[in-house]
Order: sequence, then structure tokens, then C-alpha cells
Amino acid sequence: MPQLRLMTDDRQLGERVLELLLPVLQNAPTLRVSEPTRLTHRSGGLRVVLDVQPNDPNQQEEVA
Repeated sequence: MPQLRLMTDDRQLGERVLELLLPVLQNAPTLRVSEPTRLTHRSGGLRVVLDVQPNDPNQQEEVA
């Protein structure tokens, strides 16, 4: 499954970018986007993964 990753050492900046980017992706009629999965980051930054798929009405697989 295709994934988008947001990774940065600056946690505050990453959270702000995610706050701006997530609604754009979730409201795109051509995409299905999962809820963000937060991964650990050794130095306290931010690592987030989103599963994405084309919003194809003929495809029934659910995005987690």
C-alpha cells in the first residue's frame, strides 16, 4: 500500500505541517487516506505515516 511519511527532527514544525496537510488530503475527493500512525523518533522529533489510495469506487479495500 502506498504511504506518505512526514519526518522531521523539529516536532513542533512537524505537528504544524501535519495540522495543515491532513485536512487537505482527507478532503481530496480522489484520495482515501488513513488516520496518521505515529512512529517513535529517537531524538524526540516527529515520524508520521499515512496510508493513501486512489478513491476508486470499484475498489472495495478499506484504508486502515
